[in-house]
Amino acid sequence: MVYMEQEEQQKQFDLIWRRYPEKFNRTSTDWWFFLLLPKQAGGYGPCQAMFTLVSRAGDSFSFNHRSHAGLDRQVRGNGEGEHFPALAYGWYFDGLDMHEDLVHHSSPAVLSPKGSIEAWTEAEDGKKLGGGIRAFGDKPFGLQAEFSDINGGIRFEAWGDPRSRTTAPGYVYDYNYKPAGFYVQSWRRLQFAGEVTHPNGTERLEGIGYFQRVNFNIPLFPWKWIYAAFEDGSIFSCTTPYIGPHLLRRGDRFFPGMLEKATLPIIKGAFFHWQDARETVVFNRVKVTPIAGDKYPAFTVESSSPAGDFIRFEIVPYTHLQILVDHPLMNGRWFSRFNYNEYPFRVANLEGVAGGRALDNKTLGQGFGNCEYTWGLGL
Repeated sequence: MVYMEQEEQQKQFDLIWRRYPEKFNRTSTDWWFFLLLPKQAGGYGPCQAMFTLVSRAGDSFSFNHRSHAGLDRQVRGNGEGEHFPALAYGWYFDGLDMHEDLVHHSSPAVLSPKGSIEAWTEAEDGKKLGGGIRAFGDKPFGLQAEFSDINGGIRFEAWGDPRSRTTAPGYVYDYNYKPAGFYVQSWRRLQFAGEVTHPNGTERLEGIGYFQRVNFNIPLFPWKWIYAAFEDGSIFSCTTPYIGPHLLRRGDRFFPGMLEKATLPIIKGAFFHWQDARETVVFNRVKVTPIAGDKYPAFTVESSSPAGDFIRFEIVPYTHLQILVDHPLMNGRWFSRFNYNEYPFRVANLEGVAGGRALDNKTLGQGFGNCEYTWGLGL
């Protein structure tokens, strides 16, 4: 039974190196996404990093006001690899300063079915600019990743544990609703170790991470996504894509009063994974409520299940990263905007029960994480 589980996990790991051009439409986006929470004195924070490779359908798109080449919907390449333009992007919060656009560089990418995606350009001084991810066999589900730009970059190894679906690349969601749909491959808890270089110096990092391979064939639309890692190594995450007046919001100001909370979830799901468990506790009821603040918003999180499991806590952000994804429309006379916000946070006032075990700061230690709160529409 264990062998069959590992065999299936390996098949899903191999899907990291596949694209789906047969599903592409004019709104498609492709993502290879890492969120990294380094181990520190008080838990997995406050330092935090995000690095990604991304492509967007169309002639071009804008990412934080910088224009990049888009991808077409045809397969370009042969059995040795597919060719397309990709943007390498990443940020790092060093505990004091947020290094936005630490990596922000477009390059021609090659995706090899043998286990790699490489998107690099060589600068005049010979330095490689861009990003790459490749498989290596020294550890279970091993990945080597590198992202580099003129301001710094990161190099790290990531690996998993086949004893549970959560610690292996074990979750695939394939919603194929023609003419639209999306594919999400979720690796919910991995280990990583590496080195990051930024304007304030170079640091050695190791800790817990999250990886997603995403193919959206629908316009980018609003969601709330939370990922938290506790001091003992346990993790919690929830996802609530939603609709509401936020679809039409392009700026940064919150709506007045209850209008900000007037959202209708499309999909709701959450889970908690004890660091020593094989099974994951699943919650089917989820509510994430934003609360406007002077500098950063706060959020309350509530999840529960019919079995009596529940978790409640408050999110207290301490920094913010914003990405604006713009796409030209009407021959460039207008553009759509997707407003993507990330809030690294501390967990406060935690309480709950998962699998018959109490959830509190005494049991789990301090929690840190990332809250994505997005709005707008990426047409």
